[in-house]
Amino acid sequence: MKDILGEVHPGEAAITKEIGNAIIRLSDRYDAETVFYAPLAIGNHIDHQLIHQVGLSLHDAGLKVLFYEDYPYADIKEYFRIPCRLLLGRDNGRLRMLEPLLLLFFLLLAKQGWLPGKKYQSVEERAEEEGLMEETIPLSEHDITAKSHSVAAYTSQIPMLFENEGVIRERFALRARCLGGERVWRKGISSPHFY
Repeated sequence: MKDILGEVHPGEAAITKEIGNAIIRLSDRYDAETVFYAPLAIGNHIDHQLIHQVGLSLHDAGLKVLFYEDYPYADIKEYFRIPCRLLLGRDNGRLRMLEPLLLLFFLLLAKQGWLPGKKYQSVEERAEEEGLMEETIPLSEHDITAKSHSVAAYTSQIPMLFENEGVIRERFALRARCLGGERVWRKGISSPHFY
């Protein structure tokens, strides 16, 4: 996992400019209502961080961009549940009952700043840092089902992130009910035709 998490290598950062510029060059092909979605990059995934930078570039060029919350990483408990599953899953699940205790331990370490690596940054901290404003998109049951099916397509990530496919829909439905839909974030208005 260390190959996909962490800081963006300076040599890889140049690719965000290339991708952003390619999309911007094609902007005359988009209608005025086109909205680009990019991750907030919560969770330190390098690919999410790169695409987040592309999203910022598109916004700076006057295109409409909404940043979505990287779930489950956007929820601190779910974020730290992942290393718990990795550690406890090594013994064929015999220690699974210790997950709540290990999760509490990780949360306490994080709160004290005692975990190595990049500090966990919450959605709200990222939003404040980048001047993002919150919007909530209402989701129907059909929307939640469609989103759950899309996430389930990443079969290799299901055991680590959600345990099984049934949990995906349950978690997305609960999150949508708690938030009133799906939260997305946008930067301040960058052009007269924005939203």
